[in-house]
Amino acid sequence: MGKMKTKLLLILGVLVIVVVAMVGPVTAANTGSTTITGNPGATIAIVVTGSITDWPLVLNSNVDSTNVTLDVLSNQPGWTVKVSDELDGGKLPASVGKMANWTTVTWGDSGYLATALNVGAASVTSHATGASVNLNGGGQTIETGNSDASGAGTFNGIHITNTQQILSSDPVLTAPNVYRIIVTFTGGLS
Repeated sequence: MGKMKTKLLLILGVLVIVVVAMVGPVTAANTGSTTITGNPGATIAIVVTGSITDWPLVLNSNVDSTNVTLDVLSNQPGWTVKVSDELDGGKLPASVGKMANWTTVTWGDSGYLATALNVGAASVTSHATGASVNLNGGGQTIETGNSDASGAGTFNGIHITNTQQILSSDPVLTAPNVYRIIVTFTGGLS
């Protein structure tokens, strides 16, 4: 009977181990999920670099196509860049689009060139079309991104050409006064 008792105890021991192993600690899965959606807003950023200082203006046509460049970054095709003369700092309304008398600190009471400044932008092959305009107070388009996907992207170093006609009737200013204009560039999306 001693062997049977030992066998029975052994069988009971094995059963206890099996039951405990099967029941064991139960752990819940700690997982979860989230859905994230988004869409970037259409945007355009422009940077105008350079200026023209002490431009040696002569009779007839004066052209500068190396000192000013435009960078455009847009994630949407069909963008535009416009230029205007916003009459910054109290510039005389009669001088809109024209280089006017600058006293080195303020606009002069009179004196401006007879012909408006012409501003143009180079085309970007297969991406954007440039144009040339005589500056005025309204926004005039000088660069347009293509309407298809090729019009979106980063376009650096677009050359801006400034052309100023000087007539024999344009007055010579007394130093230190100079002719000056502030050209405002504005990027927009269609």
